[in-house]
Amino acid sequence: WAARQPLLAPPRVVRPPADAWLVGATLHIVERPVGQALQAALGWNVTPRVSVLAAQLIEMGRLHAYQLKRIAPAEAPVEAAPAASLETAVPATTESTAVAGDAGSGNANASVAEGSDVHRSSTVALEATGKPATSVTAIAEDVEATALAKSIDSAVHKLYNALSAAVDGPEGDLVAMSFERPDSPCVWVGAGFVLPGVAALRSEGDFRPYLWVVPEPLHQYVRLLALMGVMERFTAQHYASGLAAIATAAGGSPLDDDSLALALQLADCAADALATHGRPMGPFFVPDAAGVMTPSPELFFNDAEWLDARGIEMAHGALPQSTAEALGVRSLRYAHEVEAQLTAALPCPSPAELRERLGIPTPQAQAQADAAPSPSISPEDAASTFLFELLEVADALGLRTVRLVLDARQHPAQSLLQPALAAFQGPALCVVLPEVALSTEDLAALLCSRAQPPSVRGRTTAYSAGLQSAFLVSELLQVVSGNSTYMFDPSGTYLGAGGAGAATGSASVTRGRGASGGSGGATPRAKQYVHVSSDLLSTFADQFVVWSFADGYDIRSHVNATLLR
Repeated sequence: WAARQPLLAPPRVVRPPADAWLVGATLHIVERPVGQALQAALGWNVTPRVSVLAAQLIEMGRLHAYQLKRIAPAEAPVEAAPAASLETAVPATTESTAVAGDAGSGNANASVAEGSDVHRSSTVALEATGKPATSVTAIAEDVEATALAKSIDSAVHKLYNALSAAVDGPEGDLVAMSFERPDSPCVWVGAGFVLPGVAALRSEGDFRPYLWVVPEPLHQYVRLLALMGVMERFTAQHYASGLAAIATAAGGSPLDDDSLALALQLADCAADALATHGRPMGPFFVPDAAGVMTPSPELFFNDAEWLDARGIEMAHGALPQSTAEALGVRSLRYAHEVEAQLTAALPCPSPAELRERLGIPTPQAQAQADAAPSPSISPEDAASTFLFELLEVADALGLRTVRLVLDARQHPAQSLLQPALAAFQGPALCVVLPEVALSTEDLAALLCSRAQPPSVRGRTTAYSAGLQSAFLVSELLQVVSGNSTYMFDPSGTYLGAGGAGAATGSASVTRGRGASGGSGGATPRAKQYVHVSSDLLSTFADQFVVWSFADGYDIRSHVNATLLR
């Protein structure tokens, strides 16, 4: 019980022993069975309220939820699972037996005693056969767990039946509300309770223990299961959840043969389901060349064996190319084509050069000047400086208008030019400089040179930082002008060959990075992507969707403006 069992309680919070499996999580159980007349007099002959039944099912699901086991690394021998594991039956626990007793007889204490008797009698019988003590104990625990699983199965049928009957009644809305939370394991699959999001009524394949099919006897409660969120068949989202569960169970270790085969099967099913059910949120996990589950955008599949793949993470060789491509794994051939034909490297200032240009001391110099250093520039001052510098550039370009847009949206982050660029798909400050399309040379000069470009020469002060001030508020500056997209990454973290960026894009040159002129020795990088009249926009759709903030401009054609993000 959540609280100690009282000696006396009002009838409204008490039920007879026969209802222990239906109400034990929230109500008290009378000490011994009572007659029909007394049950009727005390109101115990009617079905418990929906709130009580739903609470009981949710609590049973919590106590008897199926627990995934850690996948042993492929190099290590797989340890034998305990005999009483949830893969074969639900283990009995002290806490769970307190929720309710035997589903058939109804007395909680009697059920515990009965289970103990089963354990003792099984142990005595097996010991008489001369089996080792450890084997006897394991087998007896398995027998006891199987008996408990049968009791839970009987109770689940009663709970599902009562809740299904209430769906069309006055408490139907309460039934639906009780199972709105997707994190409640309330679907019984025989080996334990699982989340509705990993269960379906039918499936052509066996994906246990990561995806489950509801047992046939429970299909009679299809309306209740639908309210819980159980679908008729598995969708792409289900398969994505199954692959993510394998990744969690593996914990970054290579998969064993059985788990690898199941992961490849799930990946094939996910690719087939995309056409019908659409793409789920977030990336798919697929095995890499070493059998480690990895987000698909971080991998390549080798469709050109003659190309150099050194330093690149490859998908597992047994993953079909069509499946890999459908799930977001990138083509090595196409990546080389993009790099060679559609991409140009540009000069980019280093963090040390930016600090010098913006007049920001390095953390070491600041620490020497002040025993208790504080941030050299506050976020508010950094934003103000950037905006004033931006207006000066706009004035020098002869503009009458500058549009500032705070894009608070979270954009998709799967089909990106580099996986690390996902850190910049969230809220951002965006700028439209209308009717002026800066050339590649102009942008490079505004960002990398002390000399002013011809377009603004003589119209700004010599000490103006220009667009370099953008790195006061961001680590990455993205620009669309004319037919091209430009990206400037002073730290070299996000456009690097490996693409292993940081978890967030909130830091700037004023905080953390570039303390000694670089980011761990990384080379500053800047790239130009000619996206007009290419398939970059469709292949890397999520990368370019962020420019939808610029009303009146379509980046699929020449943009007569300069867009900053």
